[in-house]
Amino acid sequence: MSGRVVLITQEEGPRELPFPEPENTFVDFVESLRTGRPFGVPQEDAFRITEVVLKARASAEIGRPVRL
Repeated sequence: MSGRVVLITQEEGPRELPFPEPENTFVDFVESLRTGRPFGVPQEDAFRITEVVLKARASAEIGRPVRL
């Protein structure tokens, strides 16, 4: 990847947008453990995301909706 993003719209010509380097979530997590600063994803959100993903997988396996 070149690290560039170019937006082209009907109203404007091409314009380059900032494209920051992606964060390394694992490194960020380890640094939060070492320094004591809060991690970017709250624990409650991580648990809820995991629950949703596991239930989506279960739904796909059984072929019907499951309750969240």
